[in-house]
Amino acid sequence: MIGTGLLGRLSNLSLPGYQDFYLTSPLYVAIRLGCVLVLLATLWRIERSGVWFPRSVLTAGQESLLVYGLHLFVIFGLLRSRYLGKTFGLEAGYAGCFALSALLIILMLWAARSWHAFKRLHPVAIRRTQAVALAALAAVFLFG
Repeated sequence: MIGTGLLGRLSNLSLPGYQDFYLTSPLYVAIRLGCVLVLLATLWRIERSGVWFPRSVLTAGQESLLVYGLHLFVIFGLLRSRYLGKTFGLEAGYAGCFALSALLIILMLWAARSWHAFKRLHPVAIRRTQAVALAALAAVFLFG
């Protein structure tokens, strides 16, 4: 996919309309998807080889739904909100993006670890909470 995208970039074929390879090109999507697949294949091979893998990464994988939802809330609900968005601005530059990304990764690893430990300590309360949340979501879906 990466090779196809890069070779397609060199060709003169293009789609009608606005032309920006990095914003509108399906070939750029192919390159990005190829990079993600290479990264995932590499991580899968590392995990299958039995090489030591950080426990925090494994825990984050087990709590991936929490991590996914929480990081989107932090980014779009807090950092880009009308209050903090004005403070931080929508452009942070490379140093700011790397610093905020590192902080977000640390926060997500901590949240996954804390939630995982809480689930282990209070399994009955977690099951009841999940049942109530599922019932509420079903009610909103059916009657809301």
